[in-house]
Amino acid sequence: MSDTWRIIEEELSKPSLFRSRESLMPEHLPDKLPHRESEIRSLVSYFKHLVHDPGSISQRVLIIGGVGTGKTAF
Repeated sequence: MSDTWRIIEEELSKPSLFRSRESLMPEHLPDKLPHRESEIRSLVSYFKHLVHDPGSISQRVLIIGGVGTGKTAF
C-alpha cells in the first residue's frame, strides 16, 4: 500500500470533528436560539398592533447582520 493510501485510510478512520453534520446544513434550525430575547421582544412590539387590530398599518422591519448570525431563524 502506498503512503498516500495509508494516510487517506488513517484519516478516514478517525472520528469526526462534528457531533452532528446536519447542524451545518442551511435548513437546520436549532431547538433553542440563546441570547435572542431582546430581539424577539423588539419584533413583537413592532407588530403586536397587527394582532390586536388586523388590517391596521404595519411598520417595515429590516433585519441585518453577518452571515450565520440567525437572521432567517426569525
